[in-house]
Amino acid sequence: MQTRHIRNLVILFATGAAIALATPGGMVSGQTAPPANDVAGQKEPAADLSVVETAKSRLATAERTCKLLHDSETGDPRGHQGVEHTYVWSKRRMEAEIGVERTKPGGGDGGVAAIERHLEWMRAWNERVVKSGAFSIFDGASTEFYIAEAEDLLARAKAK
Repeated sequence: MQTRHIRNLVILFATGAAIALATPGGMVSGQTAPPANDVAGQKEPAADLSVVETAKSRLATAERTCKLLHDSETGDPRGHQGVEHTYVWSKRRMEAEIGVERTKPGGGDGGVAAIERHLEWMRAWNERVVKSGAFSIFDGASTEFYIAEAEDLLARAKAK
């Protein structure tokens, strides 16, 4: 019992120390510091990254992460932390692709190609989950939902 109290105190102390170190000095003493871009009362606008640059950066990051969830030789999806983990990253990549499409004049293809790609990956993921026998019935049903969701997204995108 005493060990638990000591451990809780150590955790509490460490948390408090981390918060104190993470907080700027002015905040700890109750004083507020002027913004970093406020020089002699003149505020500079923050550096704006273009929407195109941020959309492309988001897509590149999602692509890099998703590659870790696919076999490097075959490109087949593989499990990492369960079926939903692979789905979530495929969907994030799809959303990032749609974001890039929206930066194009006229909105590009409206994300149809991105949704089709996601749908293909979800079909391949479902096949892999079902054939492997290593996943639960719930996991199989979940991948069937991912396919149905992607098919619905695709139908809606094409209807626009």
